[in-house]
Amino acid sequence: METAQLVLQIYMLGEFSLACGDRRVDDQSSRSKKVWTLIQFLIANRMKDISQNDLIEVLWPDADEIGDPANTLKTIAHRARQTLDSLAFAPGKNIILYRNGTYVWNNSLPISVDAENFIASCDAAEAAGGEERLAHLMQALAHYCGDFLPTSAFEEWVMPLSSYYR
Repeated sequence: METAQLVLQIYMLGEFSLACGDRRVDDQSSRSKKVWTLIQFLIANRMKDISQNDLIEVLWPDADEIGDPANTLKTIAHRARQTLDSLAFAPGKNIILYRNGTYVWNNSLPISVDAENFIASCDAAEAAGGEERLAHLMQALAHYCGDFLPTSAFEEWVMPLSSYYR
């Protein structure tokens, strides 16, 4: 008998949380805001390799705020991996990868992102007609549970995405 592969459920509309089976973590926990910002940014940009410098700019827009940003980024990435490991989603596999000076979300792992599902439903509704269109619009409505990353709404990189989804 084949075991079903776990899928990491990612919620970015109305809240930020990650769930796998009966385990769930969210940005309301005691983890550092920088850890959550790193995870959120990598998911929102999961189709891109993000340079270390770009992440430093996102995490510390005021460069005077931190003494050794590259080393601090490594520490935050390690803490983010530990947070994600607590979901027991992909034991023995890194969810956040580092390669050639860039960080990237591991897209070989199965995930479902509510914001991406929302857009897919909207696109399908646009292409459909009649009852099928209505069904896709109802799916889109079910995915849209509020603003994009509401606890990070004033982050410079979140604002345009929040407007887009709204």
